[in-house]
Amino acid sequence: MARKKKRDSKSVPSIWFVWLTIAILVLLVVWLWMRLSANNVPSGVGALIWAGVFLVFFLFGLMRYAQYILPYRNQDSWGDGFYLLLRPYLEGISTIFTPQAQGRRPVRNANIPNSFRDMGAGMVRSHEVLALAAGSAFSRDAGSGFVRLALGEVITDIIDLRPQTRTEEVAANTRDGIPVQTAVTVKFRVRRSETSSEDPDLLYPYDKDAIFQIIQLNSIDSEAGVRPWTEQVAPQASSLLVTDLAQHTLNQLYQTDAAGRTPLDDIKDRLRQQLSRQFDQYGVEILSVSIRPLGLPLRVQEQRIETWQADWERKIQMAQAAGNAEAVRRIRRARARAQIEIIEGIVQNVEAAKRSDNTNLIKIVTLRALDVLNHAMDNDMAQTKLPDAVITNLVQDATKQIEHMLERQDEPQKGGA
Repeated sequence: MARKKKRDSKSVPSIWFVWLTIAILVLLVVWLWMRLSANNVPSGVGALIWAGVFLVFFLFGLMRYAQYILPYRNQDSWGDGFYLLLRPYLEGISTIFTPQAQGRRPVRNANIPNSFRDMGAGMVRSHEVLALAAGSAFSRDAGSGFVRLALGEVITDIIDLRPQTRTEEVAANTRDGIPVQTAVTVKFRVRRSETSSEDPDLLYPYDKDAIFQIIQLNSIDSEAGVRPWTEQVAPQASSLLVTDLAQHTLNQLYQTDAAGRTPLDDIKDRLRQQLSRQFDQYGVEILSVSIRPLGLPLRVQEQRIETWQADWERKIQMAQAAGNAEAVRRIRRARARAQIEIIEGIVQNVEAAKRSDNTNLIKIVTLRALDVLNHAMDNDMAQTKLPDAVITNLVQDATKQIEHMLERQDEPQKGGA
């Protein structure tokens, strides 16, 4: 900062020097007028005197309007404004007597105000900063607000401090040789530092060291000419993405973990880290990286749909088979439960018939079996679990078992008789 103030003090004449010059000119004009008025005035001397008077009034007029030139008001604003008003006249005179300096850098950006070309000063937008050079070397950064160029300074670049977004189309191949189409979008800006900006009210604070680093990032392309720093981040992200996609198969790129993350999410994180490490040395801060969903050829899409359909059909068949097995198991359990209830009821009826000495046991047992079946079928669970064919089989099985049991009980009685 001390060096910059020293340069400004040398490049701009002090207000006291201006006042002293005007006072000397006025005294000189008065002295000549008094000296020549005593004698006869030679031809042409009066014209010179009047020219000197006009020059004095012209300088006073410039000083009068100099206080309204600059937007700020301090002890140097009057002298700076007077210097800006005189600079076009001084440069016009210097170009007549001195040749133009060789190797002077032209302004690369045509969007700068004309006042910088004409008067070497002007207003810089709040989101811009000027990169200035003295000779062939970077001198300083300037902006935003009012900026005055020192003698010998030229504008090499205008840097936009707003966040920049660039998108690059990507064509890559997976590890299994499938071509994919996507795009990578990078959001970045000039590196910021809370302690680097002198004015805390700046809308877009920036790191002053980053301006010099960004200037070094600009390159020259044989086809497109000068490639600014804003057009070099997205192509680098594209090349890194192509390399990363080649390390995964297509199925791996579509897999998800328990948290719902895909390999593309991990690739985005790696891209952001790699770009940050690469461009931090050039004063560029990477804000975010996003990847567009993969675009596949039509043939690959149809094949993936068929594979997906076959997988779901297999899952459906497995679910249906599991459901059928569960239904069979429940039917068997219900059948066994119903048989147990029927047999228990029939046995009780047989014992009751024996106690009553009723000889027509088969008819009685059959009727009681039907009553027990009707009671068993009143159960809602049995009605929902047992089909009609199962119920018919239960009746037939129960009747056969009862007849067989009664025949075995009657055989000992006949033998005894």
